[in-house]
Amino acid sequence: MKCINEQNAKKLLYLTVGKEVTLSFSRDHSRLECIRLSTNKLAELISNGLISRESIFDISRISLITKSNYKTEVLIDQIRTRRQAEGKDIFTNGNFIFFIEKSQFITHSQLYTLYKNNKKK
Repeated sequence: MKCINEQNAKKLLYLTVGKEVTLSFSRDHSRLECIRLSTNKLAELISNGLISRESIFDISRISLITKSNYKTEVLIDQIRTRRQAEGKDIFTNGNFIFFIEKSQFITHSQLYTLYKNNKKK
């Protein structure tokens, strides 16, 4: 029997932002809009058993790991994410896109400014 905490833990994915995990912001950088996974990153996650082609749509939260802000947890809009990939093979589609819940406002500076400030010192 699985406890509730184990089920919830499976819906949280930790991703390090970099070449294979990129972030897209609104034009004025006031809001994180989506997280893009490269095909290679998606294949890595599946081959390591962290997700499957079906369970990727069950992810409700992603914890982003950046140089300046160790963990920033974001809520995933599962409906928009599923709708965007609906009827398509997740590997032939190019990047896999997780859409961020519209209720969350994570700015570009919240994720990157501290790193730039520390680097200047």
